[in-house]
Amino acid sequence: MRGNLVVRAAAESLSLTTLVRYDRPRATPVWRPLSAVHRRLAPGLLRDAVDTISAVPDPLQR
Repeated sequence: MRGNLVVRAAAESLSLTTLVRYDRPRATPVWRPLSAVHRRLAPGLLRDAVDTISAVPDPLQR
């Protein structure tokens, strides 16, 4: 099983795409329950990332 997380940030939005490739038949039953956890946790992680990045001063805007 291989996976990639693709994050796209724009001026007022942030998106996360999870791409999973099942290389072996055993990956499907493993990922199925984990994907539910991933979908529950990902929005909060993105919100936390936005809050963290927003708290850092922009060095270009002095």
